[in-house]
Amino acid sequence: MTGVTLGDHMLVGIRKWDVKVLSNNPPVLRITTHAWEQTSGVSNFVGAWAMGRSKQLQVWTTYLNNVANHWVNTAGASSSGVVVNKPLDIAGKNPWRAGLPPDLQ
Repeated sequence: MTGVTLGDHMLVGIRKWDVKVLSNNPPVLRITTHAWEQTSGVSNFVGAWAMGRSKQLQVWTTYLNNVANHWVNTAGASSSGVVVNKPLDIAGKNPWRAGLPPDLQ
């Protein structure tokens, strides 16, 4: 699944999620997410610089833990824990840009 954030969202870019079934019995899923994003505007840039990256990691860790806990609690799945890696600051053109609608490229 791919999501695009634009306009007034604090992060503008593309995020992709993938779900891979590792086992059906018991159900074991691997959920990954990757993004190519940048801050929208000066105030969001300053916020990201000051504390945004740590908050962003906290949000994604909580979100993915909630997904894992749902499957553990409702379907008997197992969880080997959530791993959230520190975002990388990479300059350059978004490699997923071609996946955007033509008017957004």
